[in-house]
Amino acid sequence: MLNRIAIYGAQMGRFFTHFALRSLFVLYMVKGLAASDFQAFSVSAFVCSMVELAAVLGGVIADRYLGVRKATLWGSVLLLLGYSSLIFPSLFYGGLALIVVGSSLFVSNISAMLSLHCIGEEGESQSRFTKMYSLQNLSALAGTILASSVAAIYGFSYGLAAAAIGIGISCLLLYRARLSLPNKEPLFPSLSKPIFLLAALYAVCTVGCLYASLFLPFLPIVTVGALVGVLYYLKREQLMMGNMLYPLLIRLCALVFFFVIEDQVSSSLMLLTERSVDRTIGHWMIPSAFIMGLNPIVIVLCGTLFARRTILLMMPFIVTALGFGGLALVCSQMTILPLPYIMGAVSLISMAELMIGPSTLSSVSQAASLKAKGVMMGLTSLSFSLAYQMSGLLGRFYFSQGDGMTASYVHGFLGISIILLVVGGSLYLLQKRKFLFFTKRESL
Repeated sequence: MLNRIAIYGAQMGRFFTHFALRSLFVLYMVKGLAASDFQAFSVSAFVCSMVELAAVLGGVIADRYLGVRKATLWGSVLLLLGYSSLIFPSLFYGGLALIVVGSSLFVSNISAMLSLHCIGEEGESQSRFTKMYSLQNLSALAGTILASSVAAIYGFSYGLAAAAIGIGISCLLLYRARLSLPNKEPLFPSLSKPIFLLAALYAVCTVGCLYASLFLPFLPIVTVGALVGVLYYLKREQLMMGNMLYPLLIRLCALVFFFVIEDQVSSSLMLLTERSVDRTIGHWMIPSAFIMGLNPIVIVLCGTLFARRTILLMMPFIVTALGFGGLALVCSQMTILPLPYIMGAVSLISMAELMIGPSTLSSVSQAASLKAKGVMMGLTSLSFSLAYQMSGLLGRFYFSQGDGMTASYVHGFLGISIILLVVGGSLYLLQKRKFLFFTKRESL
């Protein structure tokens, strides 16, 4: 029990700091570092993608050299150094590179640790991941509110310092907790190769942050190549439990496609809210960013509802289709939308995220042997990275929409809704034909 609390707490601390930084990142670059809008968006997209992309390397380092527990602890220390460096403008890009390096060790391995603690506890895996998913979103909401408030009152440096508090707590929890794992970890791990690999990653990320606009278009190709390479490695080395390759591929493709659409909450839906939604309540104008706060709120409130329920993989796509379809219908009838309409759509999309996120993490963890938990969980990070990259390409369609009136969103939202319904129907047919079964007893 104490081990799980430490894992939950460490993940919450990381999300607190990560989303606190995301709430300040672009504004800090534009206002604090005098960067152009284009440069700020490019660096933000590059860093978010690399945080997920590099997690596969961290999984390999954990499985082959350090062990999951040591890799996660080292990752938390590097993250603390990276986030603390952002306070000083001269160390900004180096700090971002440290964040990517630390995330490579932390992101996939903290999930692998939770997966290892679920071994031998039948039916508990999805429940544990759902709990962690809800808690990390609650922490993300707290980090966003605190860092934004401190930065608004005292300045960006103090806001970034407040953001670093979360990862500091994670570091302390992982250091103090004597976590025992069911798999054997090396007592005296080999350090030369991990240090070399992490140093190379640091150098690449530093250069990448400086020239993000040049690197960004090539990341999807690299990410797809990494996904194929990891799957081939797992299959060749027989590190995948049973005949799970095709169910796993379907799961990961569904995850990528869903989060390409879900990420529109922070782009196209944000623009729609800014341009064409009545956000006044009395004499108070609600900030457009408020709709992003709905996501963690819905996930926290509904987390226990889905913790122990088996949900068909088609359902999140159907629910999201209802959200976008409803918006398309409203946009076709009104030029100025009432706030409840956009809040309802975002709430539906957030609920759908809760249906697919934790269950996919649980399914992927079950597909791995004990020797490959870190690498296997890195597959989900690669999928998220690809989703962020593709979402940016999709978002450009909305940024080019002329005057931004609601009518210009009708065809886009309607198209998304139709595609989601087609994908949901296809997944239903695959489920009926038993292509989504990981084991004989468990339907995904």
